[in-house]
Amino acid sequence: MWSRYYFKGLLVPVITLLLAAGIAFPIETIRDHEIGIVDPAEVITCFSSSENCRELIINEIENAEKSIDAAVYSFTNLELSKALIDAHSRGVKIRFITDNLQSKGRYSKSQFLVDSGIPVRLDGNDGYMHHKFAVFDGKSVIFGSYNWSNSAETRNDENLVLIRNEDFARDFEGEFESMWNRYK
Repeated sequence: MWSRYYFKGLLVPVITLLLAAGIAFPIETIRDHEIGIVDPAEVITCFSSSENCRELIINEIENAEKSIDAAVYSFTNLELSKALIDAHSRGVKIRFITDNLQSKGRYSKSQFLVDSGIPVRLDGNDGYMHHKFAVFDGKSVIFGSYNWSNSAETRNDENLVLIRNEDFARDFEGEFESMWNRYK
């Protein structure tokens, strides 16, 4: 099952570096930089090689009450697309951003969302829109190397981190808003 951690007053980079990247840096090195303190947070880690990360995402989608903003590079997983459509049907505001080239792939579920009335925007930059994150109700965020794809769940070694903390989610929401306004 997923690993759970509870933090109070920890530095944002400590959470990000130690859990998402799996790299341990001395805290003294991190403290040399201008960084902020976060309020208490629940952190859950998931590794697709041995755990069901898709289920962790589905749980967050099913528990969302107001909004889900997701920016995901590769989106081919049918169960995740159905969970988003179900949330949309119960009144949750959903916005989705994905990579332009990936959206044209044979197994992409982007059009499935569009056909269900969910707004989807494609990146317009020269590189890849390589994010893999979602913000739920402005209170929690999922991010990591985990694409919302079948390969991420069944073949690849990928990671996913869920952080329940409004300050942390606000940072990701700011990035999402910036991208949403750039891409049409």
